[in-house]
Amino acid sequence: MKHPRLLAISALCLMVLAVRTREAGPEDLPVQSFELICDGESVTVREGETVTVKCSADPTRTHSLQVRRKTEQDYATDALAFRYHSSFSLRDDHDTENRTLTLIIAEGVSIVITDFGDGTEAEIDGLLATFAGRLKQNWTANHGKLISETQAAKVKFGRSKGKLAVFHYQDPDGDQHFARVHVLAAGGRVFSCTVQCTPEQDEAATRLAEPTLRSIGAK
Repeated sequence: MKHPRLLAISALCLMVLAVRTREAGPEDLPVQSFELICDGESVTVREGETVTVKCSADPTRTHSLQVRRKTEQDYATDALAFRYHSSFSLRDDHDTENRTLTLIIAEGVSIVITDFGDGTEAEIDGLLATFAGRLKQNWTANHGKLISETQAAKVKFGRSKGKLAVFHYQDPDGDQHFARVHVLAAGGRVFSCTVQCTPEQDEAATRLAEPTLRSIGAK
């Protein structure tokens, strides 16, 4: 295994630990305003609001317009492409090695994606074992504890396939979480996709992570 990948796995473990779930609040998903340009005139439209615009060619005609957020958004790096549920906020560290993207939602669900670079399915078992070992070490060092874990199982999605291991752990504050660690390969690329949630949000996490897992793959 390449040394940079070991560093990335260590950083990824710390990132998974740092992501904390929280209660949903109105400040998490503010209603956005957009500028609509119609025949050179600017109209401010709030998300979900319907506005009526007159047609300059025929003032007697009007059009009802509405701006809505797409349920699934598209995102791509120079190597990976995927979709994600629009209720997530996305953070990209733009690292040149082992680039990491974090998707967070107020409902208590997060997804951390790390691109390990060129690789094949043959490397998946080693990466997953290393990642699992580092997670356990970090939980113990930070006064958390592992409650249970599953054996690695084969998984296949729309554009990728690999292995999945599920960890049930307790953080230093006594709160419990699930961490679903996917290590996947597609198109000569190896990457991880860790879905984290509280036990109460397990069903929501499965639904919200589905667009990402279904679509992620090499560009």
